[in-house]
Amino acid sequence: MEEEKEKKRWSVAYTKHIKQKRKVYHDGFLDLHISSNKLMLYDESDKLLECRMLRRDEVVSSAQTLTFAAYFVDVGHLQSPPYLNFSDARKKSNEVKPIDRSLSPSQKIIREFKKNELQKYVAQQTGPTTTKASV
Repeated sequence: MEEEKEKKRWSVAYTKHIKQKRKVYHDGFLDLHISSNKLMLYDESDKLLECRMLRRDEVVSSAQTLTFAAYFVDVGHLQSPPYLNFSDARKKSNEVKPIDRSLSPSQKIIREFKKNELQKYVAQQTGPTTTKASV
């Protein structure tokens, strides 16, 4: 219980593609241990990826990008205790809230295209099935 009071946890999207134009993001979370000012980056299966100390002038907040030695981290929403890892959260709810981050125009177009294609596919699967007779 006291450990939960001494840390804050954010949902994040992180990438190890620091120098590439196209970055592939993964879900994870970021813990800030208040007493030691230590930031700890975890993947969605609770595996520790990297940790570092918070600088004196540095503040962690939502919609911010942090730089680790091997990762860029886009900070999402602050979670409230008790903290759940992603697998536990998915078991409770099928819907996982996306992390708000600004997308480039091309990423927005791609996201819309994928959404439309998915809707077409779902509509075809649920629609009535008709067969054409061969002549």
